[in-house]
Parts: sequence; C-alpha cells; structure tokens
Amino acid sequence: MHYLQYLAREIDKTHAHLGNLAAVEMLSIKAKKLLLVISPRGCGKSRVSSYIGLSIAGASVQDRISVAGLQYLKEEFNGFQSVLVVDDIAKTQTSYARIATITTIAELVYSHYCKSALAGTFYSIENFYGSAIINIQPVLLKEIVRSDEWEASIQDKSLRYYHLYRPQQPNPAPPKVKLQWGIGLNKVKDFDMTGKLISHLKSLLATQWGVSRVREHILDLAKACAAIDGRDKVSQSDLLLLIKLLRPLSFERLVSSKSSFESGRELNSDLLAILTEYVTYGNFTLQQLSLDYKLSTSQCYKIMSRYSSQWVEVAKSPTTYAPGPDFKVELKRLGLNSTGR
Repeated sequence: MHYLQYLAREIDKTHAHLGNLAAVEMLSIKAKKLLLVISPRGCGKSRVSSYIGLSIAGASVQDRISVAGLQYLKEEFNGFQSVLVVDDIAKTQTSYARIATITTIAELVYSHYCKSALAGTFYSIENFYGSAIINIQPVLLKEIVRSDEWEASIQDKSLRYYHLYRPQQPNPAPPKVKLQWGIGLNKVKDFDMTGKLISHLKSLLATQWGVSRVREHILDLAKACAAIDGRDKVSQSDLLLLIKLLRPLSFERLVSSKSSFESGRELNSDLLAILTEYVTYGNFTLQQLSLDYKLSTSQCYKIMSRYSSQWVEVAKSPTTYAPGPDFKVELKRLGLNSTGR
C-alpha cells in the first residue's frame, strides 16, 4: 500500500473523510506548491491544516497574514524550506488585502522571492523554497476569481482543492498518525510523460491550468508522490493515486464560468454549498440546508428554485432534493458522489 493511501485510511478512522485532504496537503508540500483548500465553514479544513503544520519542522502557521505583515516575517522566510499555513484568509480584513496577499504568496512560492516597495512597507524575501496552504471559504474565493490578479497570476500558480464534506461527528482532537516524508524530491528521477494515465491526468488538471503549467505540475506532483513513498522512480501506482486524490480539482469546471476570455470569471458559491449538502447527506432536505447555512426554509427554497434544472424535488414533508438525471450523470463523470446518511 502506498504511504499516502495508508495515511488517508488511518486518518479516516478517527476523522471521517479528512484523509484524502491530508494526503493532498502532504503532496502539495512535498512538491512545493501553493494549495488553496476551498470548502464551507465547519468542514474540517482547519483541523487538517493545523495538524499538518504542527507536524512539520520549521512550519510557519499563521492565523492571519497580509502583504504588509510579511515584512515582519522576512527573516523567517529568507531561505525558507518548510510550509506556510494560513488558517483562514477571511481574517485578512479587506477584499483588496486578501487578493494582494494570495497574489504575493503565489509569486513567493512559484518564483522563490518577492520584493515590496509599497507605501509604508519595504522588504525583500529571497530563496523561499517552501510551500503554502491557504484555507478559504467559497464566498471569499468568489471575490478573488473576479480579480485581474486571478487571471494574471493566481490561477496558474496554485492548486485549488474543493473539500465538500461536512463531518457529522467532528473530532476536536488532531489525528494521531505520525507523518513520514520519505526521500528528498531531488532524488526522484525524471519519467516518461506519455501514456494513458498521463493523458488522463492532463485532461483532469487542464480544468485549472494552461498546457505548460499542467505538464509542470504533473511532473512535480508525481515525483512528490513517489518521494513520499520512499522511491526514486515514479510508477503507474503513483499516477493512479494522483488521479484519485486530485479529482476534486476538476470540480472547478462545474462551478465556474467566464463572460470574456481574460476577465469576468464567476464562481458559483451557492452551487458549492448545495454540492456540500449532497456529498454529505445524499438526497438532502430543505430543513437540513436551512440548519447548515442559517437561513429560513423559505429563503433556502427560493435559492434552490434557481437551480431547478439541476436539483429536483423528490419528496414532500420534508421537502427533499436530489440531482436531476442529466446533472447526476455530470456529477458522476467528475467523481462527485454522495456519501449518504
């Protein structure tokens, strides 16, 4: 069994449905990537990121962060080789600050340096060879994807993992599994980037990145997968595991749209909220939707009526929703299955 499969299985024993998220975070750290973890509140993203961050030597775990605040961390981040964990980007106060902060961290992770000469701040960070994990709720990602910075920088330099499951018996304790990091990434050999599995990965990941970035990210993530498992060669099992673990990246195709080629992107945060209900409960009731999002049932009904072509009422008393036949096929194609009760 691959180590990441073992990790996910063991974490799921005490923290249901958080194992794959932990495995993806480990992959992103090993591959030195920026990972945005997107899910509604109460889905366990902070539980996983704090567990990962506190398990890694030299990690910088920040409750909140801003571009201006990076000047106070410049000594820590010069020559940095661990992971920066931002628990909740919502705590960065304004929309402008959140966009600027994520843009700067994306550049820091990808280009390994940043220089700021903004009013009131002047600092330089160099030789940053670490990774970053940022937790973000869909409603805040919605404002970020509208920005010019998204198209120009953030989109191709980040992985967006959609974690759509709400724990029914949340465990406040951190997972007990001790993390193992295998061998150094630089010890893993290059490999043949052809074949059916590579083509499958390219198709899956093209939902988030351009062609050149897809190839780059696959190369790094596949090597990271082998390295964590303690091997210096990428195998077919690594590629199969990547396809399984990274499938939630493709959900972006379902929930985003554009009105023009280089701007005007929209993220449907309501649909992400509904999908979280479906993945968590299977066919879900209006009352459950009202409880989870703290809205009246009448308001929830109005919102659901906007999606009548995708979600149909399958029962009354209580009002219960399920995906329509065509939409269910689309969800299955993307690997978005319900857990059920």
